[in-house]
Amino acid sequence: MKILSITTASPGWFSVFKLGDHTVVHEPVAVWALIQDIDLGEKVVGFNQSGGGLSFDEKNNTFIRYEQINEVQMRANKWS
Repeated sequence: MKILSITTASPGWFSVFKLGDHTVVHEPVAVWALIQDIDLGEKVVGFNQSGGGLSFDEKNNTFIRYEQINEVQMRANKWS
């Protein structure tokens, strides 16, 4: 994978993951990157902060989707 361009993500963007026990987890997207990948081609993807570095969300087999969550939903903690 090669990063062609990178920019910080606006607040409110989350990567959604479904764990083995069917728990749904939301991780804030830290940056968006235009990547070039053998399997994916050229594509914009999100990275979240994980373990002191950045984690490429779509390479995680529990990744479901990206989701924008508005301020009201964030305060109420109501997103799926």
